[in-house]
Amino acid sequence: MITGHGFGHASRSSAIAQALLENLTCDITIATNAPGWFIRTNITSKFEYRFIDLDPAITQSDSIEVDYEATLKRWYSLIANSEIIVQEEVQLLKENKFDMVMTDISPIACLAASVAGIPCVAVGNFGWDFIFSGMGGPFASIATFIADCYARSTVLLRLPFHEDMAAFQHIIDVGVCCAKAKPVPEELAVLRSAKPECKRILLSMGGLGVNGIPYNTMENHSDYLFIDFNEQAPTSNNLLNFRKNPSSSSRPVDLMSHCDILIAKPGYSTFAEAVTTGIAVVTFDRPRFAESAILIDTLKKYNNHLIIELENFLQGDWSFLNTPIHPPVSTEVLNLNGNHEVTEFIRKTFM
Repeated sequence: MITGHGFGHASRSSAIAQALLENLTCDITIATNAPGWFIRTNITSKFEYRFIDLDPAITQSDSIEVDYEATLKRWYSLIANSEIIVQEEVQLLKENKFDMVMTDISPIACLAASVAGIPCVAVGNFGWDFIFSGMGGPFASIATFIADCYARSTVLLRLPFHEDMAAFQHIIDVGVCCAKAKPVPEELAVLRSAKPECKRILLSMGGLGVNGIPYNTMENHSDYLFIDFNEQAPTSNNLLNFRKNPSSSSRPVDLMSHCDILIAKPGYSTFAEAVTTGIAVVTFDRPRFAESAILIDTLKKYNNHLIIELENFLQGDWSFLNTPIHPPVSTEVLNLNGNHEVTEFIRKTFM
């Protein structure tokens, strides 16, 4: 069971599912409210897809703005109906004879698996209890409910870029889990069409995007080629050095190793893919999100980076393009073998 909040959870969970399907004899059902087309873009092996919304997460208009009232309303509704929801999930788990639940990182999934009497393996770098504890006020009771659910899980496989995740009773640290790049010849042809001296800039603002990006600013930087996967981006007809979403089958990770700089909002999957491919990252703080500082601190530790002010970026001040990128602050190497480690853990523990 995977939260459909943005695309980051679905991306890394799909990478784990692909690794399991390639290396173990198993059947997998992906239960999520992330769109089926996105899951199918990331998993090439056979699996079942079940659309279900069991994780309200945070309601947002884009990757920056939070609708607190709508978020509260959705969580209050889930909690009020949690007993019925759990009963329905338990019945489904038993009728279909599921052997295990993996979740990223739905509280209801942990609770349903516990009631059904089957193992629940959680995978993540932060819990929703951590997010809502930081918001305080009426969110405190929601955080408590979530923490109680997480405590019912069998084990947490904790990813890098993590908070303590103390609600989980049994924690095992693993390496980075993320999507791997695949060949995309059509998109590479677009990159190669630029002048050799052009720097290639990839924009990736997550599944929710960022409103208000001043795309016309790109006209002032003709020595760069900009590529953006944001569906809300304008068509590139009027911007000679801008390309929008090269192909429906390609993903940002597929182009990262062929670009010079990634401009991205803080997010686990994007940062993990960047560290894996070695692309330098330009990013900014998201002060309303408790995990933002942890993500940025970890990125600075392991990857070439530059931290900018979001307000300046949105106002068209892109002078950062002429600012030197900072090297990692640590010589320590990040463990990038998470997909394999999770697969081996499942094999040795549950197979």
